[in-house]
Amino acid sequence: MRRWPLALTCLLFGACGIRPAEPPTLGSLPTRMESAAPERPVQGGAERAMDTYERVLEEAPPSEMRAEAMRRLADLRQEHSEGRVAEGDRPAPGTQTAIIALYEQRLHEYPDHPHNDRVLYQLARAYEHEQQREASQDALTRLAQQYPESPLLAEAHFRRGETLFVDRDYPSAGDAYQAVLALGDDTGFYEHALYKLGWSLFRQQRHEDSVDVLLVLLDRKAVDGRTEPERLAGGERERIEDTLRAVSLNFSYLGGPEAVTAYFRERGHRDDEDVIYARLAEEYMEKERYSDAAASFGAFVQAHPTRAEAPAMQLRVIETYRQGGFSSEVLAAKQEFAGRFDLHGPFWSDRSPAEHPEVVAALAQNITRLAQHHHARFQEDKSDAGHFAGAEHWYRRYLANFPDTDATQEMHFLYAELLFEAERFADAAREYEQAAYLYAPDERAAEAGYAALLAYDAHARTLDERGDARLRWERASLQSAGRFTEAFSEHPEAVGVLAHAMDRLFTLGDTREAALAATRLLERYPDAQPTQQLGAWVVIGHVAFDDGDYLHAERAYQQALASPVLEAERRPDMADRLAASVFRQAEVARDAGETDQAIVHFLRVPEGRFHASAQYDAADLLLAREDWTQAAQVLEGFRTRYPEHPLRLDATRKLAMAYGSAGQPDRAAGEYLRIASASDDPAEQREALLLAADLYRDAGDRGREVAVLGDYVERFPSPLDPAMDARQRLLEAHLASNDANQVRRWREAIIRADAQAGSARTERSRFLAGTASMALAEETLEAYRAVRLVEPLDRNLQRKRRLMEQSLEAFGRAGEYRIAEVTTAATFYTAEIYADFGRALMASERPRGLDELALEEYEILLEEQAFPFEEKAIELFEVNTARTSQGLYDQWIRKSFEQLALLLPVRYAKQERRESLVETLR
Repeated sequence: MRRWPLALTCLLFGACGIRPAEPPTLGSLPTRMESAAPERPVQGGAERAMDTYERVLEEAPPSEMRAEAMRRLADLRQEHSEGRVAEGDRPAPGTQTAIIALYEQRLHEYPDHPHNDRVLYQLARAYEHEQQREASQDALTRLAQQYPESPLLAEAHFRRGETLFVDRDYPSAGDAYQAVLALGDDTGFYEHALYKLGWSLFRQQRHEDSVDVLLVLLDRKAVDGRTEPERLAGGERERIEDTLRAVSLNFSYLGGPEAVTAYFRERGHRDDEDVIYARLAEEYMEKERYSDAAASFGAFVQAHPTRAEAPAMQLRVIETYRQGGFSSEVLAAKQEFAGRFDLHGPFWSDRSPAEHPEVVAALAQNITRLAQHHHARFQEDKSDAGHFAGAEHWYRRYLANFPDTDATQEMHFLYAELLFEAERFADAAREYEQAAYLYAPDERAAEAGYAALLAYDAHARTLDERGDARLRWERASLQSAGRFTEAFSEHPEAVGVLAHAMDRLFTLGDTREAALAATRLLERYPDAQPTQQLGAWVVIGHVAFDDGDYLHAERAYQQALASPVLEAERRPDMADRLAASVFRQAEVARDAGETDQAIVHFLRVPEGRFHASAQYDAADLLLAREDWTQAAQVLEGFRTRYPEHPLRLDATRKLAMAYGSAGQPDRAAGEYLRIASASDDPAEQREALLLAADLYRDAGDRGREVAVLGDYVERFPSPLDPAMDARQRLLEAHLASNDANQVRRWREAIIRADAQAGSARTERSRFLAGTASMALAEETLEAYRAVRLVEPLDRNLQRKRRLMEQSLEAFGRAGEYRIAEVTTAATFYTAEIYADFGRALMASERPRGLDELALEEYEILLEEQAFPFEEKAIELFEVNTARTSQGLYDQWIRKSFEQLALLLPVRYAKQERRESLVETLR
């Protein structure tokens, strides 16, 4: 800011009143008169010339020459006098009086001379030198009045005005100056007149008029429409500076900056209004009126907020308040600057920030300081919502205006800090993230990224643990943690963040993300804490298992089990998970048809919860592959290792099958006996016993076969048919061993079992019972046949008769079973018994001692006795043969035909042949 010289300030504002610098007097101005005739050089210098002109005046009669000589002599004397004064000499006493007298003489003698305007001008100068200001003024007035076309008119008016101004006749001085202006702007005194007219009007307190005039002068010296004194030289610069001061003084008297605004609003705006406002402010600053000075700068901004000069003017407002020590006003002025010149405001609607870097820099600085000021005050009193709002506003404005400066990241971080301090944790988290990930990944970015996680945690604690909002927020927190560990993997907290994120992701069910986090932890941080590594392996194992990647899961669980920090109480579960991973590999291989691989996996499942199932399933696959020997070994091991396992009975079943398929029927039979003892299912018990019996039979162990069948019959008399078959097998076994007693025993047992079955009897039981009954009947037949009718005839006859009746009864019982084959056999044997008894009678030993007549009578008697038996036999044989009409034909019917053919050859010989043909055709 320019400081005006003290002397000039005293002249303007002294007790004598405000006045401009003294103008030059007429006596100090050079002579501007011109000769009526052309000037000729005078030989011998000025003194010789003056002598020459004096002689002319003495000798010449009144004439033009005399008149001119008189003027020239006066002019030369004036110049000579002025020259001596300039050299520091005082002119001789009476010199000016002589000069004045000569001019007065000229005017007197030649009152109508056309060049008297020049004489009057010089006369006025001479009076000025003599300090006769009134006489000088009169001379100038006469010039103006008598010679309105004189080229000296403008100067005459101006000099009149100067004298009147010095005499403080400001209205008259103003008139004189206006007379100069009326002559046009090419007189050489136009600008001087404007300047002095302005001051004259100022002295008259016609301030607005004064400003009007002074602005005309400023316009004449404007460069590209702007008043810039610094671009002018010498006196012009001083005059324009003084003109600006005069304008400022006028406005100060008119009311200050408000008057400036009103003035230009009414008269139209100028391109250099900022200069006017600034000079007014500087005037106030000279008097240390800081508030008025700031108001002057600010008034321009208010009036022209989008003018290019507005930012600089607002900055001067700030500086003015700062110099005055008005801290609150400084803050307000900064806020005004930041608000008005925001890069998104109207000031920049047709401007580019790149073209005004100084404004942009000032904006950034002021916004920064405003944000810091409010932030600091808020930190002092957290209950002060106003300072919080102010800090937030200015941080946000900085970020909006300067998204990519060197300071943007820091401002973003500080904004996030503000939000965190205000416990707006959710907003703080988002802003910390912006500060961390929108800029270069430097140390501050890393700090912001970690701070974001702290803000996420702080906000989470304010939410309902079971609410959806908490869940959504925690997922967002985990995403932020992932970004942090990716961007700042070398940060000291990165491994802890990654471990925590891994655990939470797994807990929330984001298992794949959890596994990725665990993998990153192990790969990036080989020196992570053992507990963190253990957690990572466990997560990898769990996720891999759930995803069906059982090999990966197995390896992860192996690592977990190898961890020295795995708690003892967790080891069983981890071991089970390892076993499950191997077990699932086996299942996958099995389902894919890779049987060999599946067996390998099942057999390597370690001890634990899955070992038994694995052994069992391995045995299954070995059986399917018909590897009976290894399957039996695995099953034996399973049954030994897990005697109480729910599948132990199934293992025995499979073991029985394995031994049976491996050609070891005795061992297979032993397993079936185990089944029969262990099973709770009677049907299975029965089947197992029968299978065991079969296997012992196949092994050639008849004794064990019989024992098993006997056990079966004892334990399972029903259902009837299997028990009957078992009895039948026992019967057959004893038949094979020729154990007649046991044979009879089991035949009787068969018959008894069928009889006791009652309504439960079956075709099978009836058949077996009938067959057994038939066999027993045949035994009686053998006994019957063994008795011959010899002496003692009565006894033998009675015996044979008794045995016949027993045999008939036995065959009768067999026939009652209505088994076709048994019935025909029984019928045949019954008929045969009758026939045999008849034949036996006829062939019986004759009593001794009979004469011929008695013997003949005896023979007749025997025939009579035997005939009914033969008839009965024929009748029964015919009953049998009649069954052919029922579609039956077996060996007993055939034999019946044969017997009938013998007994009734005429009748049955052809019939026998016909039946033989039928048998053949069948």
